[in-house]
Amino acid sequence: LTTFRLMDKNRSASVQHTNTNILLHIDSTFKTNKSGYPVFVVGYSDLGGTFHVLCIAITSQRCEPDVAWVLQMFQDAFTRLFEYAWNPAIVMGDADDAQFNGIEVSLQVFPAIQYLMCFFHVMQKCWEHGRQMEWNE
Repeated sequence: LTTFRLMDKNRSASVQHTNTNILLHIDSTFKTNKSGYPVFVVGYSDLGGTFHVLCIAITSQRCEPDVAWVLQMFQDAFTRLFEYAWNPAIVMGDADDAQFNGIEVSLQVFPAIQYLMCFFHVMQKCWEHGRQMEWNE
């Protein structure tokens, strides 16, 4: 689920700042609908650090083909609607296997893409595992 305007804003930001990689974000959440389907939110950060939603995708399950499909459909839509080669260079997400593996599958379409783990999720995992550790002085 996206709009022409949201896609055009992303394209315009990329075209205006050709020397800067615009950071794409992807994350999924649960318990947002009665059916319990996962909802993927895809967006990007502008140069001021503001997050802009690009797409909301509801899938029947959280698996790597779904993540890869969402990204590939975006590329197809950008090409068809704008004659623009949408090619995100950096994607930020969490340590979810479906997201990470979906990006890996997408490497066939986006060969230069890099996957970064969200700092919040890194710190959250450190906190969880750090509390379980025994500290001997």
